[in-house]
Amino acid sequence: MDDLSPTPVNPAWLLPGTRVGEYVIRRALGRGDGQMAYLAEGPGRRPAVLKVSLFPKGERDSETRLVHQRFLRQVAFFLQLDGVPGVARALSHGMYPDTSRTGHLYLAQEWVPKSRTIVDWSSEEPRPLNIVVCSWVMLAAACGEMARRGICHRDLNAGNVLMTPRGVPKIVDFTSGLGPGTERLTGSSAGHVPGTRASYSPEHCEAILEERAARRQVPFQYLPAGDLHALGVIFYEVLTGEHPFRHARSEQIYESIAREMPERPRTLNPDVPFGLEKVTMKLLQKKPEQRYQSGEEVALDLEALFSTGEDWGRPFRTPPPSQAPARSPTTPTFTSPYVSSAIARAGSRAIVVRPETMAPAPRRPRLVLRVLVAVLVALALAGLFLFAR
Repeated sequence: MDDLSPTPVNPAWLLPGTRVGEYVIRRALGRGDGQMAYLAEGPGRRPAVLKVSLFPKGERDSETRLVHQRFLRQVAFFLQLDGVPGVARALSHGMYPDTSRTGHLYLAQEWVPKSRTIVDWSSEEPRPLNIVVCSWVMLAAACGEMARRGICHRDLNAGNVLMTPRGVPKIVDFTSGLGPGTERLTGSSAGHVPGTRASYSPEHCEAILEERAARRQVPFQYLPAGDLHALGVIFYEVLTGEHPFRHARSEQIYESIAREMPERPRTLNPDVPFGLEKVTMKLLQKKPEQRYQSGEEVALDLEALFSTGEDWGRPFRTPPPSQAPARSPTTPTFTSPYVSSAIARAGSRAIVVRPETMAPAPRRPRLVLRVLVAVLVALALAGLFLFAR
């Protein structure tokens, strides 16, 4: 859909005042993933987000047809998860301008006014820790309910989690979602799984590395454990303001996610409660069996933190990335978890020295040289004294 001329029927640019089903377009919000999003007004002047597919259902091109099918699948996922806390509600769906072969699918969702992504929300002002933890509980429970209904998000990241002003999370995008009977839309190869690679799971990255080494497609099945790892990435960003694998270059991101453990959040932000760090690091474990096995388990562990001695009423704020303490360039990265854990606990008090990084001690001038310099200075002073006389 390359034509962007404003007309009442072009889904890529609908004029304000255009009626789509029960909704009236007010303004455009953005475009992406084969769809256009608008702010619209529904029955009772209720605001809503209206997503309109850019491609009609009758397209014969295989790629276009795939985009249409993904949009249709997204509608189905939102309807299946309707009423689940932590997931944006679906209000209505249909075809525009009609149900013919040239019609475009649309989906109306609840509008979250003054919404922010979960990281922006937690960094804009200090908030009581108990509010932050409660938002995590709702988000973890939503992931558990998605898995119970056989749905994997596959692109769970901070940008896809909006927060209401009262601290309620809303998952807003299932374009890359996977559910019963939808595997055929994306294939089973690791390299063909959609999503944001910075949020890929270690097992997904291992499969991609294997594909590159073998130069052939490697079968890969995405499981709910991948969404739980992505949840850990979100939690890490909320606690530190940084991505857990921020040091990795773009071409090394797969290897970093698959084989390196990130720094503990408390090394970047000493204000992080130990309990939240523990939950986050368990979600980021490399092997799926070492992580939580369900979102419900995560929620239960988070709720249990309220019975600890932590002051959960104190304010917490995500630090800006530029203010997060940078890792010292001379500090080695240890493969042993016991050594790195000890350094993490010591924080800024830890002093780590490697022989190869120690600067050589400056050499002292030899005694003869020092005496020679002293004699020359004395002779110069004597000459000046005689000249003055």
